[in-house]
Amino acid sequence: MSEATTYIKADLQLSKKNDDFWLAIFKLFSLIGSVLAGSTSNRISSRIKIVLGADILVIGALFMIIGPDFFYLVLGHLIINIGVGYVLTIAPVYIVEISPTFYCGLLTSFPEVFMNRGTLLAYISYYFFSRMSTELAQSYLLCLGGIALGLVTFGVLAMPESPRWLVKQGRVEDARGILARISDSKEEAALRFNEIISQTNGEGMWQAIIHPTQSILHMSLCVFGICLFQKVSGIDTILLYSAHIFEQIWIVNYTEQLLPLILVDFVKTMFTLVCAFNLDQVGWRQLMLISIGGMILSLASLSVCLTIIH
Repeated sequence: MSEATTYIKADLQLSKKNDDFWLAIFKLFSLIGSVLAGSTSNRISSRIKIVLGADILVIGALFMIIGPDFFYLVLGHLIINIGVGYVLTIAPVYIVEISPTFYCGLLTSFPEVFMNRGTLLAYISYYFFSRMSTELAQSYLLCLGGIALGLVTFGVLAMPESPRWLVKQGRVEDARGILARISDSKEEAALRFNEIISQTNGEGMWQAIIHPTQSILHMSLCVFGICLFQKVSGIDTILLYSAHIFEQIWIVNYTEQLLPLILVDFVKTMFTLVCAFNLDQVGWRQLMLISIGGMILSLASLSVCLTIIH
């Protein structure tokens, strides 16, 4: 879907101002989707919420396909952004709840891994569709996204339900059975079950938020700081505006931009895989420090290069 927007902009002859408008509101409406996901966490099961998020994405794609003007483009993109925020909030939590403890780090990184792989496939498909007419290209790209979302829907329905949600609904025995299936031992299943019961009885999340201990307060500040500075570092903006950066070095043709864009996303995907398969062995902190060092070097190099070009 991300690459279909290039064809849509060309087809509707959107200005740079309109382009920046919907790019700027991407994060805002993803945040709205995240808030909606949190507000429905106790009412709807995790599997149904993921299916609901996929349906929201399909609806947004349909608006972008049939949209004859900029209004429908923006409306469809807003709906898609809500769905993205909704799914990306639910999926990691659901994975944590049904993952064996030993593989939790690896499995919780899969949403990021497959999101990058999807972006890479989008660039590759863009290359093959670039020889088609604008109308056919944008329709095919958005339809492929809809097919992928349909596969997600059927895949999630075959997954087990969240034990935590089952306990909150009073289905304790069902939760015990699922924990026995997804845990490495009976002792681990019992430990996880007792933890869920403790948190469900009010000794967990909300108590920790309202009256945090010193250690929980420090952890919360660290999480907030990491998320904040990860975004304000500008790395997401650079990836979002990669095409504009390549235009500044005189690669203005869409097709000519594809190879460097594919290369950039391929490198990003490979390093995401390296990180994912070493989370449980090397550790989160060590990998984060290595990542921060690489980001510093990359951003500094990019700044110097762009300064020289200008």
